[in-house]
Amino acid sequence: MNIAKQQLDRMEQLYKEGLKSLTDLETRRLKMQEAQAKKEMLSEQRKKTEAVTAELATLRGRLAAAIEPLPTPD
Repeated sequence: MNIAKQQLDRMEQLYKEGLKSLTDLETRRLKMQEAQAKKEMLSEQRKKTEAVTAELATLRGRLAAAIEPLPTPD
């Protein structure tokens, strides 16, 4: 994400200096937006994964508590 921001900043500077076209700048802005969207999507997926992992740990604990060891025959 940092790289995408740096590239956008650089493109904006080059545009201001007249070295890049508006189309180039808009393309770079679009890439920045795509990078932001991907970052948000990955963040949401990570949160969901963490929630499922926590729920699984809870269920494993409940299952272990519910299962009593069988007595061994003498």
